[in-house]
Amino acid sequence: TTTISNTFIAVDACCGKGVFSTLLSYLVPQCGLCYAGLSRIILLDKNEEINWNHIQAANANHTLEKRPFLELWPGTNLHEHDIMVERLLLASAG
Repeated sequence: TTTISNTFIAVDACCGKGVFSTLLSYLVPQCGLCYAGLSRIILLDKNEEINWNHIQAANANHTLEKRPFLELWPGTNLHEHDIMVERLLLASAG
């Protein structure tokens, strides 16, 4: 038998400091999207020098607050299509 997952992942490409993703993670419980299956948000940005302390702080209580996990992918080049597709497929499988 095949099991189909009811969860999905949001991807924030060129996320910068991750303001949109962070806001989305806090709005999800208010809108019922957690119950609709939004399990995590992947933040993609090419810049590896971004200070991610605010994202790590937001993740500290994500389970207690029933918010999706914010997963950081710094140093991601969107022009490397094959690598991006492979990473996103692996992320969606696990």
